[in-house]
Amino acid sequence: YLATPFGPGDEIQGGDGVDGRVLSTNWYSTTLIDTHNNEIVAPNSTFTRSILVNKSRRTLQPFLQTIEVPSSLLPQARLMTFEIRQYLRDNPVVNTEFKPRAYVTSYTPDALTIDIRAELLVDSTSDAYQAQRQMILLSVARIVEAYK
Repeated sequence: YLATPFGPGDEIQGGDGVDGRVLSTNWYSTTLIDTHNNEIVAPNSTFTRSILVNKSRRTLQPFLQTIEVPSSLLPQARLMTFEIRQYLRDNPVVNTEFKPRAYVTSYTPDALTIDIRAELLVDSTSDAYQAQRQMILLSVARIVEAYK
């Protein structure tokens, strides 16, 4: 890892505002594609002079989701958020060292806003992250629907 902190396909963020997916590396430079689909060629010294974050090698991925539910569910909000937290704690893909959270964060006459936060034990570059995210969202939707 020290000799090759990133490789083709890795999503990196480095000094001088370099941020993107690595296409190729050679002795002198690294070629990336940024979020706007621009090709960036950065001298490798860019990465040796600053902190480098290899987003692809993260072992934990944040799950942050805000949902709105009808304000008519206010009487059940405490139980509903407890059930969401319990679901997250019981999910083997959720890192329980980082306490999963699901709490009402705002109220209007029309809706309650619930923030859901957890750390997922999946690689962000794989389809597994999106699949797990989808599974959690669908399960949360089923929990909310059961209170309607």
